[in-house]
Amino acid sequence: MGIVVCICGNVFGGEKIFSAEELYTKDLHQNLNTNLEMIHNEYPDFTELKSIGASIKGKDIKALKIGTGEKSILINGAHHGREMMTAVLCTQQAKELADKYAEDEVIRRKLDTVSVWFVPLTNPDGVLKALTTYPSWKANAGGVDLNRNYPTKGAKRTVFRPSSKEYHGPQPFSEPETIAIRDFCYEQNFETAIAYHSAGEMVYWWFYQQGECLDKSRSIAKKISSATGYRLVPIAESKGGYGFTDWFIAEFNKPAFTLEIGKTCNGLPLGFWEYKNIWKKNRNIPMLIVEEMIKVNQIQLIEPVIDTNILLPEMTTSSSIEAEVLD
Repeated sequence: MGIVVCICGNVFGGEKIFSAEELYTKDLHQNLNTNLEMIHNEYPDFTELKSIGASIKGKDIKALKIGTGEKSILINGAHHGREMMTAVLCTQQAKELADKYAEDEVIRRKLDTVSVWFVPLTNPDGVLKALTTYPSWKANAGGVDLNRNYPTKGAKRTVFRPSSKEYHGPQPFSEPETIAIRDFCYEQNFETAIAYHSAGEMVYWWFYQQGECLDKSRSIAKKISSATGYRLVPIAESKGGYGFTDWFIAEFNKPAFTLEIGKTCNGLPLGFWEYKNIWKKNRNIPMLIVEEMIKVNQIQLIEPVIDTNILLPEMTTSSSIEAEVLD
């Protein structure tokens, strides 16, 4: 392992929030949810924590909101079991964003205009299987590849029975995990969404959108590519197929992006040695997306809240101020 990237050094009631390396174990689901609870407990005034559903085996799928903006974006991770590092990344992004909100008035105004919802661990059962017994496992506990369980046009079926990967399921949204994400998207009406996957260091952004949505998608995708150094996948190579971001674009006519983190493409979980570089490339992506949504949708920033209960000193004339200074 070697490298330890701490999510934070704050202490909550005597407990230190886990490091990224400590999250990257077979106890990831429990430890990650504990982290989300700690973030919410530290910042209850501007965060919201909720369960959006449960996996086949009953594991909670939690979502954490940073900011108070009515408009919001979604960042999710770990649709695939062996891609559990994306869940660690989303959790660290959430913690850093919460800290920045508390410290920076400019960021606070932006997040009170467009907030960020994180769903770090979409497939907790698949992640556990990949971390314990079957490292290359992508599917959920029922053998359904969750990122092939969304209804999209033009997708080709390649596997026709439960498997470790690529089985689309008996029908779209047959799985409780994809139902949870679907219903959450309908509930929140997100401005855009990011799905983190691994690996290959690429940005997928296109799925038959046209007009204004196409222009926004291309513009934001270029910004993401520039910020991360990830290759922008051209339209000619964007085949699409039953994936979350393809469905989101088609369903809501809004931009959505798949970010493939990590260099190693060997069909196994990423080694933790890659995490330091992944974090460096992706730490600012949440705020970049917030800022781009404000820009491309021409959203007016909310005015800062002024506490009228604060007693201001009585106004004095300039001469009296000068006299006080001279004294």
